[in-house]
Amino acid sequence: MKIKNGRSKNTSLSVMDLYCGAGGFSEGFRQQGFDIVSGIDHWMPAIETFNYNFDLECKRREMLDFEKDHLAIESLPDTDVILGSPPCVSFSMSNRMGSADKSLGLRQMQTFLRIVAIKKHKKNSILKAWFMENVPNAALHLKPQYRFLDLGLRSWARDNGYKNDDIAVDLRDRVKVLNAKDFGVPQERKRLFVGEILGIKGFPQLSSVRYNKLRNVDTPSVTVVKQALPSPNAQSSKQLVNDPIYPIAIPRTKLTDHFYDTGLYKAHWLDAKYLKQNHPYMGRMAFPENESRPSRTIVASRFAAARESIIYRSERRRKGDGEYRMPTVREAASLMSFPITYQFLGAENAKWKLVGNAVSPLVSASLANSVLRVLDYPIKRNPEVRRHVTVKGISNLNTHKKKVFKKPPNRNPGARFRRHPFKDGNMTVTMSNYDIEKSGKYDGRWRLSVMYGTGKDFVIQKFDARSLNQIENTIRNTYENGPCFIKEVAIKVASRVPDAEGLQRRYEQRMSKNYKLEPVQLIESIQKLVSRYANGELCEPDSCSLFLRERVPKKQLYSLYALALVCKKANR
Repeated sequence: MKIKNGRSKNTSLSVMDLYCGAGGFSEGFRQQGFDIVSGIDHWMPAIETFNYNFDLECKRREMLDFEKDHLAIESLPDTDVILGSPPCVSFSMSNRMGSADKSLGLRQMQTFLRIVAIKKHKKNSILKAWFMENVPNAALHLKPQYRFLDLGLRSWARDNGYKNDDIAVDLRDRVKVLNAKDFGVPQERKRLFVGEILGIKGFPQLSSVRYNKLRNVDTPSVTVVKQALPSPNAQSSKQLVNDPIYPIAIPRTKLTDHFYDTGLYKAHWLDAKYLKQNHPYMGRMAFPENESRPSRTIVASRFAAARESIIYRSERRRKGDGEYRMPTVREAASLMSFPITYQFLGAENAKWKLVGNAVSPLVSASLANSVLRVLDYPIKRNPEVRRHVTVKGISNLNTHKKKVFKKPPNRNPGARFRRHPFKDGNMTVTMSNYDIEKSGKYDGRWRLSVMYGTGKDFVIQKFDARSLNQIENTIRNTYENGPCFIKEVAIKVASRVPDAEGLQRRYEQRMSKNYKLEPVQLIESIQKLVSRYANGELCEPDSCSLFLRERVPKKQLYSLYALALVCKKANR
C-alpha cells in the first residue's frame, strides 16, 4: 500500500529529536519501530549518549543558533516526526518556588516551535506529527496560537506565500499533562506534553503501551524494579538479569552502573530526613521511600541532603554512615523505564542528570503508538529494543567495592541554620542563625521566631531574650509539670549550649565536642524532652497570649521556652 509521497506503510517513519538529552523521547519512538535519524543538544554527555544508543554521529550544537536563522532550520533533515524537550529549569516550581526568570525558557520553547512551523508549512513537507515536553508549569507561558510574526518568521512567511498574521502553530486543545505512572512507568512523574498529529483535532487519544511484562500490572512500583535487579552489593556472576519492564535478559556481568556503593554519610541522610518529615512549610514525606508505590519524581540534581532526594535503606548492614543509600544510576534508569541495555556516558553525576532530565520512554512509546494508529501504520506488539549490551567506550560505574566513609562532610563557613522541633498547629517555633524575615546572612547571633502558615506567605513573630522570663513564668504557673520541665531543660539542654561562635563552629563541622552540642543535636534533644511533657493537648487560654493565635499546641509553648533559653545562652 502506498501513502503520501509514494512511501509504503511498511517503511519506518523518521524522527528528529531536538534538545534530545539522553534520548528517552527517541527511545520510546524507536520501540514502536520509528527510525531515529538526528538529535541536537548542546551538552556533550547528552549528545554522546544519544549517538551511542542510536548509532549516530550527530554533532554538539546550540539550539538557540536556530532562533533567528531560518536558513539553518532549512538545513535540518526533513522528518516525519519532530520531538523536543526544551530545558525546563526556569519553569520548575523547585527553582526559587517558581519565581525564576522565564525568559530563556520561553526563547527555547519558541525556537522549537519555530522549527516546527517551517518544517510543517514548507513546500512538499513530509511532517506528520510533532511533540514537545516540559514541566507542567510551562503551560502557563504558552500562547493558544503562534503567528509567523510571533515566531520571528516574517521574511520566511513572505517568501513562502504566507502572511505575517497567519497561524503557524495552533496549540488549542493540544496541551496535556501526563503522569508517567499511568503508562506503566514505576514513577510518579507529571510532565506537560504539547503536540499535534497533522490532520486530527486536539491532542491524540493515548493508550498505555504495555509490553509482555507489564500487561497484568496496574501500577508498577519501586519494588518491581528492585526485585528484578540484583542487589547493588551482589557479587559478579554470569547469572541472567531480567529487565523489570521489557522482555529482555542479559548476563549480570553486562549490567552497568549498578554494582557500586551509594551509601550516604549519616550527616547527609539526617538532613534529608529532617527536610522530608519536618519541613518548615511543606508537607511530610516518607523516609526512607515507600517502595510499595511508584517512585517519586527523579530529578536531575543528585543532592543527598535534600528534600527531593530518593533514599532507600541500604542492603549492607551498617549503622550511621552508609545505613541509607540513594538509587544507583541503573535503578534510576529503570524507574524511568529505560531498558537495562541502554547506556549513559559520563561521570556519575552526569549520568544521573541525563536520567533525571529524560522523557520516560514508555510515555513516549504511547505517543508513538498514537501516531501509528492515526496514520494506519502497523502496531508493534513487542518493543524494538537492544537486546545485547555493548560497553566499549563507556565509563562503567561498577566497582563491587564497599564504600569507606573517611571524610565526614563539613558545611561551608557561615552556613545558615534554621530548624524547629515540631511542625504542629500549622506553625513552627524556629531557631536560626540569621534573620529569616530578611533572608539575611549568618551574623553571629542566634534568633528565635514563630512562623504561622505555609508556603511563601507565612507570618513571622520574633522573640528576644526579654521574653524568656515571661515564657518561663507562664509555664511554671500554669502547668503542673511546668517546674519539672524547666528544670530538665536547664540540666539536659541549656548546660550543653556553647557560645554563639562555638555553636556555629560545631554546626559547620557537624560535630559536638567537650560536652557541648551542635545545633542539630540541640533541636533533637529539645524534641525528645518536649515530647515527654506535652503531647497533643492545646495550651491554656492565658498561655496563648504569647502567640498570635488563640489556639496553640502545648508542645509549641514548651519548645518556645527551650529554644529561647538556648538562644540566650548562646548569645550571652
